[in-house]
Amino acid sequence: EGGYLKLDDVQVEQNGLYTCYAENVFYDDETGNAQDYLILDVQFSPDIATDLTGDIDEVNGYVIEGSNFTVECVIMNANPEVESISWSDSADNVVSTEPLVIISDVGKEQHGTYTCEARNTFWDATQGITKIDVFIDVQYSPSVTVTDETGFNVVEGNSYFAVCEVDSNPDSVITWLYPDGTETNGHQLEITNTNRNDAGTYTCTAVTTFWDGSSATDSGTMDLNVEYEGIVTLVGSEKEIDESESVNFTCTVSDSNPDPFKLELLLDGQVIEHFKDDQGITHLEYTISDSTDEDAGSYICIATQRFWNDAENDVTSNVHHLTVNV
Repeated sequence: EGGYLKLDDVQVEQNGLYTCYAENVFYDDETGNAQDYLILDVQFSPDIATDLTGDIDEVNGYVIEGSNFTVECVIMNANPEVESISWSDSADNVVSTEPLVIISDVGKEQHGTYTCEARNTFWDATQGITKIDVFIDVQYSPSVTVTDETGFNVVEGNSYFAVCEVDSNPDSVITWLYPDGTETNGHQLEITNTNRNDAGTYTCTAVTTFWDGSSATDSGTMDLNVEYEGIVTLVGSEKEIDESESVNFTCTVSDSNPDPFKLELLLDGQVIEHFKDDQGITHLEYTISDSTDEDAGSYICIATQRFWNDAENDVTSNVHHLTVNV
């Protein structure tokens, strides 16, 4: 009642026809009345929703790379009518000004949040703006890369580490297959106190299971080279000779990785013969054809290897004692 109508915090439900009714009473108790009408037009920002169809999880937005789907910005209600609709990506780049967006052969670079924005203009020239997000989760097959810090080399007795790096969505189940058929799970391969039997091919396999139950697999391999010192053997043709007689020495390196690049024959700690070959050398022969008492003593052969990290390793043979009778 009263001459004024005041509505606070007007809601759309209050839209409609309002009637003002006035009445007075004359001297003769007759009444006079009049009425007028007001149509209240409650204007409001667009009410919007999104709709996903096609090869996509309509609830969670999961879609497999290479699939086709549509995303639509649906106008549920608006007053006045919507004037413009736009779709933008996570970087705020406008990708479409149409309500319906068709995406064919979706790529993983299209993963992310997309925003639909709808606008209308009110009677006072201000604008109603409504935004709604939809997250497109592009799932894709695994890509496997096997890496380490030693070029897939290790010296026997040391520990070895390698990592199976996997790019996939969702995360993959990762399995390492050893040369002997053993399997372990997880990104990292670790071998403590390596020995030469650990050498061989290791395979990392990643399996990704997608939202629809299908799966994809990728594998990567590495060939582990375990380096170890060889066996150096020194053989002399004689242990005791008379002066002026001859004697032969043979130094042989076996079961070596890598082969030594240098062989030395020493008498009482002094080098009397040596050979070098960066391609590897495993055999040395030395002959004394006219012996003297100076040729008597202790003979050894030393083989020098160069490992993958340029560290040099000396391996010493057995000792051969030679007696020269004067």
